[in-house]
Amino acid sequence: MLVNGKRDHVLRSTPLLSKQCPNCNPKGMLELLVLGRYFHLFWIPFFAVGKRGQLYCKNCDEVFEYKEMPTALQQEYDLMAAEVKTPYWFYLGLFLTVCG
Repeated sequence: MLVNGKRDHVLRSTPLLSKQCPNCNPKGMLELLVLGRYFHLFWIPFFAVGKRGQLYCKNCDEVFEYKEMPTALQQEYDLMAAEVKTPYWFYLGLFLTVCG
């Protein structure tokens, strides 16, 4: 029995103080997230699968995926995701396999 799958880890989060939630409309309650996704085997990360974006509203607890975000926020996410590097520990299992 193998315990494997994909997991997400928050690489960067930025509060958006001047933007309004598309769902409930208060200002200053949005948080833009860059999530790194990796494949794991027995909960040990083996390799990075990619990045994805989410927009989270702290007021209504609504989560918007990248495709559901307004265009201006998609562009802001794209700029932020380009700056974020994939952590080395996403490849820990691969490294241990090669060295072991």
